[in-house]
Amino acid sequence: MSQTENKTFETKEKIFTVAAHLFADKGFNGVSMREISLKSGVSKPTIYYYFGNKEGIYQDLVKAGLDYTRDELKKIIGLQLPVKEKLTLALKTFFEMCVKHPEFVKLVTMVYAQLENNPILEKFNSEDEHPRKLLERMICDGIRSGEFADSIDPQITEGMVSGVFLYYIWQHLNGSWNIQTDKLAEQIIDNVFKGLNG
Repeated sequence: MSQTENKTFETKEKIFTVAAHLFADKGFNGVSMREISLKSGVSKPTIYYYFGNKEGIYQDLVKAGLDYTRDELKKIIGLQLPVKEKLTLALKTFFEMCVKHPEFVKLVTMVYAQLENNPILEKFNSEDEHPRKLLERMICDGIRSGEFADSIDPQITEGMVSGVFLYYIWQHLNGSWNIQTDKLAEQIIDNVFKGLNG
């Protein structure tokens, strides 16, 4: 990587990091280009050059987050493991990311839960490989293999798994719960699939 390419990467990463923190804290409408410029120490013309506008930064952040989530889930789906273990591994993977990059995860989970009614997100939410659809596909694989009862509804089950996952992520981000434990993901998936009469 040349010196110019390295400087470009560092500048974009600085903008990304600051913007992720601000968007996660204030939402898309609560953040201005001026604020991103002031907090990142990067001039507005430079930010416009790299991203076009605020929507450009937000779209790139959303895409990076959903691409990462999608790629990790696709890797896990490809493993020769029982589906229940895959779901546990998925939770462990995203819990680890939450500990390492809390602001970025907060932004991605806001998008994932569709908490913001923003037209920028529409194209991501309709993609065939949206993380929710990949989780649903994983559950369908479990039904086909006989690991899960064929009476369960994949969409409802995905909603349960995602809801529990998001709950613990938000508890961790708010300082109410520590997710830094190998056992938590296993306990969550066990409880989801055992049900109330387990």
